Amino acid sequence: MFCTNCGTEFEDSNSFCPNCGTPVTDQIPVPIPAPEPDSFPIQSYAPQAKPQYQPQPQPQFQTQQLPPIRPLPPIQTVPQSQPVKASSTPSQGDPAAAKSCLITGILAIALACTMVLSIVGIVLGFIGLGKAGRFRDKYNAYPAKVRVSKYLSIGGIAYGFIFILLLIYFLAGYF
Repeated sequence: MFCTNCGTEFEDSNSFCPNCGTPVTDQIPVPIPAPEPDSFPIQSYAPQAKPQYQPQPQPQFQTQQLPPIRPLPPIQTVPQSQPVKASSTPSQGDPAAAKSCLITGILAIALACTMVLSIVGIVLGFIGLGKAGRFRDKYNAYPAKVRVSKYLSIGGIAYGFIFILLLIYFLAGYF
């Protein structure tokens, strides 16, 4: 049900509008006649009176004068007894060492993919993995090269074992 004064929707059991307090007039619902089974007449409905809305007064806000902001006291620094040795930039490392890690990983893959030298590829893979780990721990530089050399070394180790297993399989079937 809607209030005829303010248009607020509320339950039918209320006797007053919960928004504006207007008493609800008793409205008797008009039953709609059921259509006859063989004919379906078009019923016309009279338009209902729309509730007239009255705008609610907007609350007026008053501005309050705030007290002036006091400046903060200056920060007192305490002198340090020992100077701190900290660098804001990490050391660049040796570019030749980063390249040697990368070359070791590439050789590990290349030699591991040959059946004859796959053991050498495995050994180079472990060497490259150790070089990459030491370089990463010592320097914080060239992270992409170190990551790629680590993955190449792991690939060399994996391919080396795969090709050794294939060599054993072929040799066992050959004899």
